Amino acid sequence: MAPSNCFNPLCAFFFLSSQVAMVVCLGYFLFDFSWCMAMQTEGPLMLCHHLLCITGLILSLSLGVCGAELSGTIVGSEITNPLLQLRWFLKQTNSYNSRLGAITDFAFVFLFITVRIGVGAWFFVVGMMSDRIMLIFKIGGAALYLISLIFLAQILSFARHKLFGGEGKSRKVPHTSNGVRLQNGTHEHIKSS
Repeated sequence: MAPSNCFNPLCAFFFLSSQVAMVVCLGYFLFDFSWCMAMQTEGPLMLCHHLLCITGLILSLSLGVCGAELSGTIVGSEITNPLLQLRWFLKQTNSYNSRLGAITDFAFVFLFITVRIGVGAWFFVVGMMSDRIMLIFKIGGAALYLISLIFLAQILSFARHKLFGGEGKSRKVPHTSNGVRLQNGTHEHIKSS
């Protein structure tokens, strides 16, 4: 149901659309979080990212607030997801060491930096300055942006390693969706084979 200050059909349409999008995203995050827990495919940082998204979506849906802001955050933070999935499929089919693999990695790094970090910084500042956004959503937004910055450090390290090679031989380790994993407090690189 549209909020009481929404008097025209266009406003009601966009309100309903954002709610439908949030319900679909909530379903995705609940499924993916369950998958990650059951299969132990992700580290604590990605699990924290998922929990923050799930909490934000549940709060937004139950309170009927922050639909546009949260929808924008989801688009910005999940825009690289199809590239991560493509990367996974390329690895599973032994096609990762190809031109398509290189293009996928480049597109992922480029989109992550420009959209999630660049546009995300603008979105973050605007959200923090807004009087309309509740404090709990500002705290959640700050936590999500901090996670994005940590992912950025990991991704830049991966890109540096991919472009310039690493010191000695890389060890093959189970990988997270963004290509690197923190294990025992150390940063490990993945050999792309």
